[in-house]
Amino acid sequence: MYFKDWCFLSYGISLFAEGKTVNSVFIPLVPFTFINSQFVADNRGYFLAHDNSLGVVFPKENYDNLMTRIRSEFRSAFPDEVNENQNGNQFKNYKNNYFFELGLNDELEIKYKASANIYITLANKQARPAFMVRFAHYYPQIGFDPLTSNEVIAMPPTFLEELKKRYYQSTFSEISLATDLESLKAHEVRIGQLLQAVSENALILNGANKLFLDYDNDPPLNLTNESACSAYALSLSVFAEINHYTLSPVDYRRLQIASTRLAAYDDQQNLRQSLKSDIVFLHSLKEKFFSYVLKISDPINGACPLITELPREYCKYLLTAIQNNTEDLLEGNSDAFLKPNAFFRAMRFFPDEQGQSDTDEIVLHGGPTRGHFSIFRIVKIGVLANGQLAGPDDKPHHFDYFKIENNLGSQSRGQNLKTKTCLGTYVTKLRPIVFSIGGEMVPLNIDPFVQPEFYQIVMKNTLRELIKTERLLSFYREPDPGFDNDDYSPVNSREAQEWTRLYRLRELLSGVPYTKPINYFIRDPIRPSIRYVYFACNQQGYIQEGGSCPIFSIKSFLDSVMGIDINSHHTNFGQQNNAQGYVCALQAALVRVQQRIREVEPLKIMGGKLDIYTWFRDFKKFLRVRGNVEGVSLEKSSEYDFCIKITDTSLKRKWHEFFAEYQKENVCPRNRTPYFFGERLAMAPVRVLKPAQPSVTNNTSSSGIRL
Repeated sequence: MYFKDWCFLSYGISLFAEGKTVNSVFIPLVPFTFINSQFVADNRGYFLAHDNSLGVVFPKENYDNLMTRIRSEFRSAFPDEVNENQNGNQFKNYKNNYFFELGLNDELEIKYKASANIYITLANKQARPAFMVRFAHYYPQIGFDPLTSNEVIAMPPTFLEELKKRYYQSTFSEISLATDLESLKAHEVRIGQLLQAVSENALILNGANKLFLDYDNDPPLNLTNESACSAYALSLSVFAEINHYTLSPVDYRRLQIASTRLAAYDDQQNLRQSLKSDIVFLHSLKEKFFSYVLKISDPINGACPLITELPREYCKYLLTAIQNNTEDLLEGNSDAFLKPNAFFRAMRFFPDEQGQSDTDEIVLHGGPTRGHFSIFRIVKIGVLANGQLAGPDDKPHHFDYFKIENNLGSQSRGQNLKTKTCLGTYVTKLRPIVFSIGGEMVPLNIDPFVQPEFYQIVMKNTLRELIKTERLLSFYREPDPGFDNDDYSPVNSREAQEWTRLYRLRELLSGVPYTKPINYFIRDPIRPSIRYVYFACNQQGYIQEGGSCPIFSIKSFLDSVMGIDINSHHTNFGQQNNAQGYVCALQAALVRVQQRIREVEPLKIMGGKLDIYTWFRDFKKFLRVRGNVEGVSLEKSSEYDFCIKITDTSLKRKWHEFFAEYQKENVCPRNRTPYFFGERLAMAPVRVLKPAQPSVTNNTSSSGIRL
């Protein structure tokens, strides 16, 4: 029985969903002072040991309310010091003394974010009281999940691991039923490879852990988009393997496919078309662009120059690279440009004359502003002449085209500031767009059932313009008069004007909102003969409040790829574990699988014919049985050697008990010692695997796992 089914049968849990990380402030205690615990409780704080310091965590909202009271008291006590910004030192000293008297050192306060709660939905609401009594020591709370619009039970993030411990201890766990020795040993090898990969990529996994918690992507983090994508792909692979025997085969495969869609490598460790390939391509263009920009000694008003304002050869290089990449993605190219001296195989998206193509989806790195990371997909769905959706083997009459945005940050759709949610997955239906006589782009009303060929031609040009516009937007910053920093372009600068023009064009090219679910097919980037069916619709997600867009956008992408339930499990894992946590989880999984291998693997006792027959006879006496013993057999292993083969787990233990007594009563000559380990079955240490052969491919981990 798989974990999900066990949770349902044991506790009535029908769905797991993630809560939102809470912005908080951690203030260390002043050593050897008294802290008023009532003050802590009144402000919803709690004590915590963090980074070798004991302190108090206050939710940011409560901390802000507290700061409002402190400011009010300061102004009442010092009415002449009205402007705290002009008299910062006086207010700072007052605030320091205020907290010091409470036993807190606010000079060392830092941002703090804990792992989000897990939201649990029970199949039967009547079972809630019993569930809450049973797990009262976890302090369950009835709450509302804004993502699913359901009333839920909020449980602490550690509750999932508690359930898994109970599952492993039950007689229903899948690993206790696994008997395929070859599969178990293959799993053991995969875990060993992942341990090596985690060790080699500890820094980016530590960075991803911070971004999972919605911390800012600032020094010393500074996780690049490429590194974040690699870390997320590795995290999915680790999560799949440590939960190999808790997941259904479908969910296990979903995690594997999701990892591949983020970063796909073939057997020769060449990067294939995936989100990472698009990130690498766009990053190489931006490196070129900014190397050109640095040569311009006097940027106007702090604005970034436009691509068209660069010297002619530079402008031509960038625009040509964008155009060629767009054609490669739409028409396919086995030798598509990735970055200088690197290429990849781009799968064909548009159907050829026979209506054939390699994929129905393109995954792209979006913006829509420099410094922000989002994801968008372009999807096509085949339609038959009678209006029904085409199957995987049908020849469509024409295709409908859709855009799926995954964005939880800047310019995300449908933001609700009260619930701090937005449409993390936003679907639009694309429509034909053409240039008017005046040079403006305008929608064109074409009936694809009447003019399918003309419709196809116009849609091809529409997609070209959409991809080009998205690419260009990512080079510029959005204008904002309210903030004077490098994240925004100066108001009324050419950069601001160009971003505004491109953004409006993007909105036109992105089509119209589409509220119905869509189903489409994709091919495996490594094994194109394998097809997968995917489902997408508008989905709510929590708005990112830190600079965590690489991880949050990928998480939103995977919500629509894997589903909320399994993705919530993985997000919970990513929030609670840095690289060391991954190592511990993998080692625990390795111990479990090696224990099961010892239980399943036959025990063979080798020796000469006389010894083996003597031991076999005495062992049956020890068992008090006559005749054949099921699970125990005699075999001839070579011309001179024989063996006792034991396959039954309980009889293996009995053998160790028997032989321990036998050795006490019979001293065996050295040359008659049987070839087997006489210790009792126990949790063995991590076994040493055969070291991987060194790879001749650049940038390939010694574990054989490419990131």
